[in-house]
Amino acid sequence: MKKILLFAMLLGLMVGVNAQSKEAQIKELIAAADRLRDANNEALAITKYDAVLKLDPGHYEALHSISLMYSRVGNRFGAEDVTKKTEFFNKAKTYAEKAMAASPTDAEGQFVMSVAMGRMALISDAKGRVAASKDIKKYAEAAIRYNPEHAGAWDILGRWNTKVANLSFAEKAAANLLFGGVPEGASNENAIRCFNNALTYKPNYILYMYDLATSYYQVKNLAKSKEVLNALLKLPTVTLDDPGVQKEARMMLQSMK
Repeated sequence: MKKILLFAMLLGLMVGVNAQSKEAQIKELIAAADRLRDANNEALAITKYDAVLKLDPGHYEALHSISLMYSRVGNRFGAEDVTKKTEFFNKAKTYAEKAMAASPTDAEGQFVMSVAMGRMALISDAKGRVAASKDIKKYAEAAIRYNPEHAGAWDILGRWNTKVANLSFAEKAAANLLFGGVPEGASNENAIRCFNNALTYKPNYILYMYDLATSYYQVKNLAKSKEVLNALLKLPTVTLDDPGVQKEARMMLQSMK
């Protein structure tokens, strides 16, 4: 009897040690992944978040983080590499779905789903883009509902307003034919409000500033558009996408001369 009790105690101790070891390992991997993400080494960050998910498939932080990384990395493939883009965006969507299942009322899962849907829309036909627009708005608004100060979600909602308010003829035709009309409530004025909100919660973020400048351009407020473009060109680049955004800003300024 004593031997059985001793064995049970040792077994319990081993289980506890293993649990602590796994927890420590996950904590270390998350910290490493976050450092890589913040250093713009997003492809390697994916491998670290993936390692976390091998240890804990339902780890919420790893799920929403890896989804966002797949959306970002996939978006940097060339326009000709649609197969690779599709692969990465599908992974982004799959991980976003798992993140929302793991924590249904947190903003990050909703946000990364809106990003993944937006990326998929970029490589879809007119029908696919219009179909995706409803989900993009739904998830961005959910993220804002759970966190009203979520800058990324405000930017996504601003982009939704810009895109829907300025649909092409083919997209409007697809909306009328397949969905009973263009989604309501979108306007360039709403886009400006959303982008300003994004910049309130994340000031001097180059991408959000560029999005704001394009909305001012849409409403023919060229003075404000130029003001924002000139301001973002003076900022240091932070993300991998910033140099490309600044290049687009210079081209946009040139076109307004």
